Amino acid sequence: MCDTAAMGSRLSQALAASMIMIVALVLLVSPASAHELGFGSVRLIVDEDSVEADLSVPTDVLGEAMGIELVGLTEPEILVFTEDIDVYLRDHMAMTGADGEPWPESVDDFAVVGGTGEVYLTAIATFRPPDSTDGGFTFDYDVVSHANEFHQIFIGVTDPDAELLGGGVLTAETTQLNFASDGTVETRTDRAFVDIVMLGFDHVVEGADHILFLIVLVLPAPLLIGKDRRWSETGTIRGALRHVLAVSTAFFVGHSVTLALSTFELVWAPARPVEVVIAVSIAVGAIHAIRPLIRRGEVVIAVAFGLVHGLAFAEILDGLALAGSPVVTLLAFNIGVELAQLAIVALVLPGVILLSRTSHYHWFRIGLAAVSLIAAAGWVAERVELFDNPLGGAEEFLIDHPLEVVVAFTTVAAALKVAQPLFDELDA
Repeated sequence: MCDTAAMGSRLSQALAASMIMIVALVLLVSPASAHELGFGSVRLIVDEDSVEADLSVPTDVLGEAMGIELVGLTEPEILVFTEDIDVYLRDHMAMTGADGEPWPESVDDFAVVGGTGEVYLTAIATFRPPDSTDGGFTFDYDVVSHANEFHQIFIGVTDPDAELLGGGVLTAETTQLNFASDGTVETRTDRAFVDIVMLGFDHVVEGADHILFLIVLVLPAPLLIGKDRRWSETGTIRGALRHVLAVSTAFFVGHSVTLALSTFELVWAPARPVEVVIAVSIAVGAIHAIRPLIRRGEVVIAVAFGLVHGLAFAEILDGLALAGSPVVTLLAFNIGVELAQLAIVALVLPGVILLSRTSHYHWFRIGLAAVSLIAAAGWVAERVELFDNPLGGAEEFLIDHPLEVVVAFTTVAAALKVAQPLFDELDA
């Protein structure tokens, strides 16, 4: 009987380990793209006698569109291609007046920025009309999007005094913006609102650190703290749902506060320390999932570190007023972030609840929290430039097959729940 019980215990641990491996495919991602989005952006400054375009293009997709390899190159190595890039940019952008005549342009100030995340090539293009910009004009721009149907270019428009005039989103299907005589953008505000909602949504679902932070906070959702101050009791499904709602709300409040303050330039923090603290937040959440730090600690962790995540979100909105005003843009982005959070929780929580009703959840929770700690440590090391994160390569698989991963996880959890009586018999 003891041998049978031991076999059941070993089988339980083995199955829990297989569940950890399934989720680990989601979590052990490349730190080089753990958080940044690969979209392009253009900031247009409209003056009476010129329009200046501050261009920012991800080097990986730029290289693909040009047919050259730029991934993994240093800044000097990328700038070797400056002449070719200059020709390419001129071929894929133009400013024309109301009479249809193109304006003369110049492109200079090439630079490469980034390093711990997405690497961007930046440049400044200046367009000068024959007379003035008062007659209205059209901006055509299909850099990368002509070769990549999924690429988006976010446009922010200001006057020389940084007064926001509007913005828009260019894609493979929509490659131009029309400007009125006063320099404002003639674009549909409702479409811009939807675009910024999707920007917020994509920023979360394509950011492994944000996803992992949410998951480690969800791990204790089905559990209660026992008398020994450990996760030792299984709560109700209703309690788990209330727990997840509280965590999601706390995180939303936290990131909304700092995102709003950053949008209106009331607070600011350098990007690298923020990214390091985000990685630390994952480690704190993982430790709490192993053993509770404080009662309802995941809510406290969510609101505290949500403040830091909001600073990271703010970096993506800097200078963009796609819906015509910073307030509307902020609202739209927050809606997108919250929809993404709810989507992640809705996909992961059913499997977590099912698994918590089996004898395997203890090992799964401990193992996944340990994997999260390792991933967090790797991100910290990468972001303080100690060494490259060795846990890389699975993010592309997740981006391409997110539903398959979730379905596999939930299916195995359901199978283990159905088979639980067999494990109980083996352990008896």
